[in-house]
Amino acid sequence: MLSLLIFSFIIFIMVLGFRKSTPGFKRITTYELEDFIKKNNPVILDVRSPHEFKSGHLSNSENFDFYAQGFREDVSKLDPSKPYLVYCKNGERSLKACKQLEQMGFSQLFFLESGIESWVLNGGGMLVKE
Repeated sequence: MLSLLIFSFIIFIMVLGFRKSTPGFKRITTYELEDFIKKNNPVILDVRSPHEFKSGHLSNSENFDFYAQGFREDVSKLDPSKPYLVYCKNGERSLKACKQLEQMGFSQLFFLESGIESWVLNGGGMLVKE
């Protein structure tokens, strides 16, 4: 019984440690997206390629290709004090982009969990095609 209690305590301490080391940005689910945009008026960053962006993107979003050589330089021109919603196709690039932006001093970062692909599959609107 005592060993179970000690084991539980160790797991509890580990969980607390992991919570403290989580990044300073938050997930936005596809179900929260429209409300989040209406309430927070974030700058919306699409970090997919220009080709992906042209195939359909959220209205009022700006395209900053995460894999482009000048990504870091391009986003450094943005105001780090504003709130940013970052998204990509499936959530991987947006998470990586948020990590970079956080390192650059951006403090209000949000990313679309599962990306625009999930948004479309769940019947989301607001897509603009070029």
